[in-house]
Amino acid sequence: MTILPTTLAARFEPGSNLKDGAAGAAWSFLLPSLELGHVLCLGEPPETSLATLARLARALTVCTDDRRARDRLAAVADRQGWREVRIADLDAAGRLAAGSVDLAWPLTGGYRLHGERLAAFLSPLLSREGLVYLEGRGPRSWRLDGAFLGALGRRGAESLLLRLSPAAGEVRSAIPLGDRATARHLVRRDLAGPLVAAPFGRVGRRLLERAPARGVLDSLAERIVPRAGAIVATHPDPDGALAAGPPRYLRRIAAEASIDLRGARWGLSARGRYNSQKVLFVLLGGVEGLVKMTRTPDLGPRLANESAALGKLAALGVIGAERAPRLLFHGRHAGLEVVGESLAGGTPFRKRSRWTADCPYLADAVEWLAELGAASVQWAEPNRVAAALGALLERFSATYRPTAAEEAFLAAQVQAIAAADTPFPLVFQHGDPGTWNLIVRPDGRVAFLDWEAAEPLGMPLWDLFYLLRSFAVSGARAGRIGDPLEAYARRVLAEAPLGRLLVDAVGRHCQRIGIARRYVEPLFHLCWMHRALKEATRLEPAALGQGHYLRLLHLGMARRQAPTLARLFTGRAEGTPRPAGAPAA
Repeated sequence: MTILPTTLAARFEPGSNLKDGAAGAAWSFLLPSLELGHVLCLGEPPETSLATLARLARALTVCTDDRRARDRLAAVADRQGWREVRIADLDAAGRLAAGSVDLAWPLTGGYRLHGERLAAFLSPLLSREGLVYLEGRGPRSWRLDGAFLGALGRRGAESLLLRLSPAAGEVRSAIPLGDRATARHLVRRDLAGPLVAAPFGRVGRRLLERAPARGVLDSLAERIVPRAGAIVATHPDPDGALAAGPPRYLRRIAAEASIDLRGARWGLSARGRYNSQKVLFVLLGGVEGLVKMTRTPDLGPRLANESAALGKLAALGVIGAERAPRLLFHGRHAGLEVVGESLAGGTPFRKRSRWTADCPYLADAVEWLAELGAASVQWAEPNRVAAALGALLERFSATYRPTAAEEAFLAAQVQAIAAADTPFPLVFQHGDPGTWNLIVRPDGRVAFLDWEAAEPLGMPLWDLFYLLRSFAVSGARAGRIGDPLEAYARRVLAEAPLGRLLVDAVGRHCQRIGIARRYVEPLFHLCWMHRALKEATRLEPAALGQGHYLRLLHLGMARRQAPTLARLFTGRAEGTPRPAGAPAA
């Protein structure tokens, strides 16, 4: 079997997953099907939404009387090579063939008609299964065009009314209007979008979390409708395209696994600002679960890996349902992976932790990682492990262009593993055990979510190193230490409780899993090399040198004499000499 198969199969192209680069039009996931025919936009859609619709639709027509907007959109379409996109003025929409439009999106301010006149204009253009998506926008974003919806209703249309957030910008969450219980669940699990668009939403949340009444924001978010929306089916089908529960395509995929989602309550969460972050459907009532979908087809392997990982976890036989989700179903629709999992009940880790080294939830998470490692260990020849790590080093060097001294230091770590005469323990690795992927269950045990980066033959200690780094940095933010690197140096590398916890935890992991102590230092440095390689996708090529994990790698290389690392690597105190090739602080 391949060592580190998930990592070695991934591409780490700098700038390929930038912040605020998430695909738009998340509301499209609410449609009965994502396999769209002809889509008509009346007005200028955001470029991120345009990209999603251009990918999903067989043909896309955008009509606006704003000449500058037409020029902008035409330039975008030309740059992206969207041959199926047509940009025209509003009069062109009236010349479309009757019954040729499968989805119409009238954007506020982008068309001259409203109410019954808009309904009369669109009705002849819509196909037999035609849909309309509508949003409230502007100062009264919580209100919809009631006259328009009423006119379509009198023509036999069915409407699904939605609570959307934030009040402006791309949709980040959607819940059927009036479903307060689902809204409450999303808010308390940090899955609901902000009430208002960033940056005010982030600032407002931070201010309220520091106030004595921390529940104020959650209470408001459960009750306020930041923006209203509606999906209208002009000719409802007998299958109940809108009102029978989650979208039809999800019900059909689940039905193939003998799971009936008809009538289930649901809420959509698309909070992430990176394209790699998933679109989520929370299912409540009857079947309780979480459905994950990729935003674009190229990210499908990550979600397929999570599905496989959950299956392998269950096969281990020692991992209880309270520690990780259970796989419910896995399918594909419109080129996108769709994975359904059991819904892990609990509270986000950040809402329960005290962010100190004696945090009982951190202790539980650390011990469970040791249990997972001991239950899954497989032994390998050191030279095979070194070959996989050497391949990562080659990719790291090609991406970051380290100095000769830095590359020599990392090569020495790989060689230290290759030259060992002790079998190397490979473990089932979560791959991304940051505190944001942990929840605290009602019984106090910690569950691990988001297994898309899992490695069935992964490196021991990497999950532990990463978990404690994320804990140190998150706790420092709560204590107002702004620089993550400074937080790690002060809370872990220096003489500090978290540093002592790291040393003790590594010792227990080595004992339980059977890790030879000679492997600890190479694993520590190569962990951050691996993280830097993954981080490259979130950095512009010109900013690679400023990446957090590259700087963390350099910090560990230069400060091997720090109290924690001295004990971790050699058992000696302050003053351990640096090896040749290690950069100075």
